[in-house]
Amino acid sequence: MKVLLSLCLLGLSLLPAAMLNAAPDPSSKGTIPPVQAVKGHLWKCMRMGSFEMTGEFRTDKKSYPITLHTDGNEMLYTFTSEPLQIRVVISPTQSTIQKRASTSDAWTDVTGRARLQTILGTDVTYEDLGLEFLRWEPVEPVGTDTLIGIKTWAFECTPANASQFSKVRYWLTQAQCAFMRLDGYNSKGEVIKREEVTAITNIRAMTVFKEIVISSIIPGRNISASRTRITIRNTKVIRELAPDKPDKR
Repeated sequence: MKVLLSLCLLGLSLLPAAMLNAAPDPSSKGTIPPVQAVKGHLWKCMRMGSFEMTGEFRTDKKSYPITLHTDGNEMLYTFTSEPLQIRVVISPTQSTIQKRASTSDAWTDVTGRARLQTILGTDVTYEDLGLEFLRWEPVEPVGTDTLIGIKTWAFECTPANASQFSKVRYWLTQAQCAFMRLDGYNSKGEVIKREEVTAITNIRAMTVFKEIVISSIIPGRNISASRTRITIRNTKVIRELAPDKPDKR
């Protein structure tokens, strides 16, 4: 299962987080495979074919149409109504995040604390798009869970560098080690952001995520203050990912 990020706003901007809660079963954490094996499969599944997708970033106040091009580990977001392009390349060793105003401009690296800035006033930061938490160490298994009918494993880790979070808990599918959800915590152990896959779709023989909701949570109240959705509405296959070749030994 390939990972494709798409982020979206659901209904009202205030929603009791009890409707969004997930509770991993800690008694089952011994059934989770070794973390490095899980991560190895995850990075393998992160590679995508070449797709051209259209959709939007949408808050409760404004919608930003986008075109999203994917190729291998690279995602290129073009905001069609704004002077902004974002390029994200994700690998097991680093996330490269760049931006520019138009195709005629040079790319500018987004590094350091600039990664924590929100994009066009939405709930999405550059750090969110980079999925940097997937490389944080050490990682501790928390337990098993089921999200939108899909069996998952839950893990916790702390940031390796400057981050909007002091700790994150994230969920991966048991079948393909694909990202399903993240809860980001502040230094008091309160959830301040929640990112959830809410819809998936099939492209040829591949399952991709069609929608993720990113919610900014009021600390200590477990209530969403605002939310942003990126929705992918149409997908055009440019080139499918070539199957992995077996090792010759």
